[in-house]
Amino acid sequence: MRALLAIVVLTGCGSVPTELHGTWSASGDLGGGHSWMKEYVVDADGFSMSGYPPISKKCDLELLSTEGSVHTFRATGCMESAPGPEVAIDDHDIRIEVAGDAITWDGEELHRQQQAGSAP
Repeated sequence: MRALLAIVVLTGCGSVPTELHGTWSASGDLGGGHSWMKEYVVDADGFSMSGYPPISKKCDLELLSTEGSVHTFRATGCMESAPGPEVAIDDHDIRIEVAGDAITWDGEELHRQQQAGSAP
């Protein structure tokens, strides 16, 4: 019975799968010499995002479901600023699809950033 309880506790904690841990980014051209960028840093508990034009967001993530390469999370405790004072935003669902060194985060394609000293 203790082994079964341990399995329930370990799988029911809602942590972020390790395949998503790391730094993911996207960037683009707005035209007229202007550009944008976003960088997400994902760990076992959630993510923080920063970007330009100035924006930042931090949320805890609870894993709701996984179907193949698609993970659905509930983002909670979110704080965002863009620019200006930090404000709380409502809990919301996030859909992340994994495809090797790229992910699609609610429709936006992000690429894994290599850590310093790692092979390309």
